[in-house]
Amino acid sequence: MAASLIPRSYHRGSRSRTSVVSRNLSNGKCFRYVVTSYELGNLTCPYPAHNRTTDHRPTQSCDNSYWYDTTQYKSSIFTEFGLVCDDYWLNSLSQSIYMCGVLIGAIGFGQLADFIGRKKTIFISLVLMIVFGTIVTFAPNYTVFVIARLLVGTTVSGIFLSAFVIGTELTGPDMRTWTATLPHVAFATGYMLYALMAWGIRSWRTLQLTMTIPTVCLLFSWPFLIESPRWLISVDRHDEAAAIVRRMAKFNGVTVPEDVLNDRNEKKKNDRRYTAIDLLRTRNLLLRNLNLFYQWFVTSMVFYGLSLNTSSLPGIDDYVAFFLGGFVEIPGLFSSYYLLDILGRPKCQCLYMTVGGIACIISPFLAPPYVPEHLAPLSITLAMLGKLSISACFNISYIMSAELNPTILSKRKSVYLSDIEKHGEVYRNRAFREEDNPGDNIKDGD
Repeated sequence: MAASLIPRSYHRGSRSRTSVVSRNLSNGKCFRYVVTSYELGNLTCPYPAHNRTTDHRPTQSCDNSYWYDTTQYKSSIFTEFGLVCDDYWLNSLSQSIYMCGVLIGAIGFGQLADFIGRKKTIFISLVLMIVFGTIVTFAPNYTVFVIARLLVGTTVSGIFLSAFVIGTELTGPDMRTWTATLPHVAFATGYMLYALMAWGIRSWRTLQLTMTIPTVCLLFSWPFLIESPRWLISVDRHDEAAAIVRRMAKFNGVTVPEDVLNDRNEKKKNDRRYTAIDLLRTRNLLLRNLNLFYQWFVTSMVFYGLSLNTSSLPGIDDYVAFFLGGFVEIPGLFSSYYLLDILGRPKCQCLYMTVGGIACIISPFLAPPYVPEHLAPLSITLAMLGKLSISACFNISYIMSAELNPTILSKRKSVYLSDIEKHGEVYRNRAFREEDNPGDNIKDGD
């Protein structure tokens, strides 16, 4: 918005200030007062003094440009693409589109992983992530930005879900909990590193490029990543599976009987391909999976709702709040790891959901204006307790999803439950959009 049309920024002198707008009119971030060229050029106060306190001037949306507050963020998609005021909703739309990409990737790369293998799927996803992430960095407009973000989202599923499945297929039941927990610990660590990077890099394009470059290093892990022996056996590549098992046995100092490795007389019980319908085919599977579908939907909505709204917490720096959101995940994950074997899966899940739900309900009522500002840390503490609990729920949901179904359906179920999760995140973006302030990135008049 032009400075001459912002109340209190038009001119420092009192006479010129009141020549365009009345003293009693308030400042605005998304609208300007309607004034004529004559009024702008005539500083002799054309309105009688008795009307200055009662004048209700019409307003209109700012139609030229805005004056952005860059004290905290050097540049952002808000400032570069003008996602403020009437276009503010496009920011949440971009996040929803990104999660739609993750959903599409869960289906597409899930099928691809069953067809060409987990290892190749991971590396195809890595290459595509580098390409699309670079396009996001240099996106010239909002349209290119959201399309590239959609494509980046598809690659996320190709990497994470395939890596998760490899981990669960390479380990036995006694180590499955630990195998499922470690990827989430790595996620939380990256979450904290991202906060530190964003604190030091205030330009969104530079930050995006900085996040994309390390992905190139992962391409050099090809010789060290092994294919899933379970998948190799499922496609009748027994020799390759046996070679991998021998390597694993040698590394761990154990011996696998050759008759086990060379036994090819065991026939597949069923060669048909499984779909989402098979997860609901029997009464037990139906009830069990409907319960898990709902858990994933709610868990995802709460997790991303807390993660993406840490800047709304009272009395705390945005970067510190975001960092704490990742930090509290670590104790949540490790506590769930130990409690799972003590309380069992269902009781542990109920415990964390109850604690997290109560914390999230109480937290808003311990923030201003409901309580004095010096009590705001109580609201932050409860919000972080909710984040800790929901992180544990995420971990438990992954483990239960892998354990509560026949092995032959476990991979397919991971894909479909991930789809439910992404639906929860898309809904989260639309549900909380109205609580955002569309003028937050626009500077007040001085």
